[in-house]
Parts: sequence; structure tokens; C-alpha cells
Amino acid sequence: MFRKITSNRDPGKTLGSELKREFGIYFERGGKKSRHLLEKYPRQVFALMVIAMLFSGVLAFTVMRQQQKPILKVKNAPQSTASGFGQIIGTANALQALWATQQQVDLLLKKDTLTHADSLTLNHALTQMESLRALIQKSRPTINNSNH
Repeated sequence: MFRKITSNRDPGKTLGSELKREFGIYFERGGKKSRHLLEKYPRQVFALMVIAMLFSGVLAFTVMRQQQKPILKVKNAPQSTASGFGQIIGTANALQALWATQQQVDLLLKKDTLTHADSLTLNHALTQMESLRALIQKSRPTINNSNH
């Protein structure tokens, strides 16, 4: 079906070996200069690394922090004082919010990896889903199975 293609490539020559042959001199020079710098100024380099880590930590917890997106604010459905139609509307609103939250959870779970913000959003969404389910269960009318 397909013809076999033979290669005339030398098996000893690989991309890595060719890059090393071409640019190895520059890497050796850079390594020697950095080693010389580290041996000559070890405390200053160490202090610079510590300062860089502290600066990174400050940035991570202040400036670079992303605002958490609100999932969906749900107004509490009318409590037991509401009758009939009000209860139906409250339950419908709770079901609609539950469905929207479930869609958001599904989108987050389809991701290969979750960021910290995604994890917090997922945790908040699951908590909200539990409270919505409890609200829906509370607003359900109880059916009396007594035979009269």
C-alpha cells in the first residue's frame, strides 16, 4: 500500500548533538561566568534569591490575586409563609439556579487541570448546589399516603 521510505541520516547525529556542537561553546562560557560570579559573590546572590522569593510571595498574595467570579446569586425562595403560586415560582427559580450551577460545575470538571481559583469556584458551586437542593426538598409538598 505505502512504500517504505529509507533514510540516509547518520544515526549518531541527533538534534541535541548538533545543537551542542553549534552552541556548546556559548553554554560553556555562560556556565563559567555564572560559576565565577557565584563563587565571587555568594552572599549577595543568596540575598538576591531570598529577596526575589519574598517579592514573588508578596505579589502572589496581593497584586496578582484574581478576583473570584460570583457564581450565581440566588435569592432565597419564599419560606413557608408563601402559598401555592409563590412556592411554585420559588422552586422554579431554585431549579433554574441549580441547573446553571450544574452547568458551571460540568465546565470546570471538563478541564484537564484546575487552577486554585477554579478549585475555589468549584467548592463554592458545590456548596451552593447542596443548599439549593435542600431548599427544593423543603419546598416540596409532602404527599399523604393514608387510605381513607
